[in-house]
Amino acid sequence: MRGKLSRVLAWGLFLDEHILTYLYYPAMQTEAKLNVICFGDSITQASDHAEADRWTVILQNRLNQVSPGGYAVYNRGINGNTTAQGLDRFQAEVLPLLPGLLVLEFGLNDANCKDWCRKARVNIVEFEANLREFVRLAQASGGQALLIANHRPYLPKATQGDGRSYLRRVDNYNSAIRRVATDTGSALIDMARKLKTTPPDRARVLADGVHLSTEGNRRYAAIIFDTIIAPKD
Repeated sequence: MRGKLSRVLAWGLFLDEHILTYLYYPAMQTEAKLNVICFGDSITQASDHAEADRWTVILQNRLNQVSPGGYAVYNRGINGNTTAQGLDRFQAEVLPLLPGLLVLEFGLNDANCKDWCRKARVNIVEFEANLREFVRLAQASGGQALLIANHRPYLPKATQGDGRSYLRRVDNYNSAIRRVATDTGSALIDMARKLKTTPPDRARVLADGVHLSTEGNRRYAAIIFDTIIAPKD
């Protein structure tokens, strides 16, 4: 299902019903380099993989192939981080790199309710407010945000300290991510729909039910690359 395409933003961001279809930044036509700031948790940091196998490095290499020197990809992911912790480090780690394209990947930790307590690490209201603030800061600097709705972990029997399903809570937090993208006119990559974590793909893309495998990192990078660079006819 495709709606009417409309062009917004100076970079040529195309939105189809508020879901990013293509984002083409013609870096080779300008002397300026576009910073792509990947801000998130362990999915972004990918510290359990060799550096060359992390999706941020794969993305940088692929961007270099189409526009040498046109893009600088920064990995600002930290294992276990929530949006609340991201807000604490935003000024030091992200703000100096703006303006640019801020790729936001949070939620899997925010939604987590430890088995010894009855509340999520960051409740959904605060989570949404934090995302909105990240977007506001990016836009205020002259940049833009690209939000990622998380892939669905494969933890079929996972219940949390409050007795609720972790998967159901992740779905709810993904709905909040989609809502922020819609309300702020920001781009969205819906990994819950694009990165399949059901058989037979699950064993290929997930290392442990939550984190990406080597192949998962490659596919993640490919999805983001295809979003940044419009395919040529």
